[in-house]
Amino acid sequence: MSEPNFYFLDTFRDQFLVGIGKDASNFSSTAASFFENFFLIKPISNKNFFLPYLIFMLQVFKSIVAVADRRRRNHKGQVTNIVFHPQIPTKRTAKYPTKNTLHVVRIHDLFPITNPEWFPFGVKWIFLLQLRLLSLQNTLFVCNSKFTFLELQKILKSENKIYILECLVGKPAGSPCENCRICTKSFEIPPKFALTVGTLEPRKNFDFISKNWDGVWNLTKIPLIIAGGDGWKLPQLKNSLPSVHHLGKVCDSALNQLYEIASLYIAGSKSEGFDMPFHEASLYGIPVLASDIQVHKEFGVALFALEDSQEFVSMASSMILNQIPAISLSESTTLGNYLDFWKAVSNRLALET
Repeated sequence: MSEPNFYFLDTFRDQFLVGIGKDASNFSSTAASFFENFFLIKPISNKNFFLPYLIFMLQVFKSIVAVADRRRRNHKGQVTNIVFHPQIPTKRTAKYPTKNTLHVVRIHDLFPITNPEWFPFGVKWIFLLQLRLLSLQNTLFVCNSKFTFLELQKILKSENKIYILECLVGKPAGSPCENCRICTKSFEIPPKFALTVGTLEPRKNFDFISKNWDGVWNLTKIPLIIAGGDGWKLPQLKNSLPSVHHLGKVCDSALNQLYEIASLYIAGSKSEGFDMPFHEASLYGIPVLASDIQVHKEFGVALFALEDSQEFVSMASSMILNQIPAISLSESTTLGNYLDFWKAVSNRLALET
């Protein structure tokens, strides 16, 4: 079998400092070292309002044609293209081949489908349409956790073509930037503080955490630092100095500094597919207080009931004052696992052709 063309949809470059961006980068780097014919496809610009939707509809049309052709032929044809999707493709995804193509789709979460209230109107139907079309084509779905795997099973009502490969977790590394508040020295890191990290969006629960941190501050005089850039449907943060500081987006170098000296990490999300910062914090030996959602329950960390203000304040204060020791989470996935995955994909193609 000749080497297939590998296309990586580079749709998360602007989100490199969050979970999907980091994970996509690892898949990209390992695929580039594994496949000889590697091509990077950049996302389309959203400056023109209608262009993204026109290209999205064209992609839907091409996918329908590909599904019809596959059913008409009713046999396995040679795969000449592999397209890796860092997430379910949407209107900002560039055009990609569909004929004689194996799609490999990384599923980090399914919240646009399971919790559409957290996203702009119409996002659910865009994601659901693309997911259905991909499931009818020659597609491998790769989930980042057992929780995401089970959610995808419910939607597709199938156990076929779904694999689990946890995100690669490591300490953030990089050179200081010229933009974030820590690198520009416009914010002085306090000697003791609690930390929470993530894009500002409804499911991260930052409004609840910041609203109730005054109660923790009154007992401990330890401030909360929120590190994360703006997302969508921005929550109403209570940026009540000196108890709460929102730094905005920070680089990996700055994030590393914060992890190094944080007294407590708060993982307060309403739902997560994997929650990379939750795992990153454990690598630094930081005690973790997490919401009692499913993806946090299997690691033996302290849990508080979602939306229970009294329990949250009590547990956070107690962990700070009593210096509760950290509990190590599961071992990090290595880059070797990503390479092993691409080897398995390649072997599968050899058997199918």
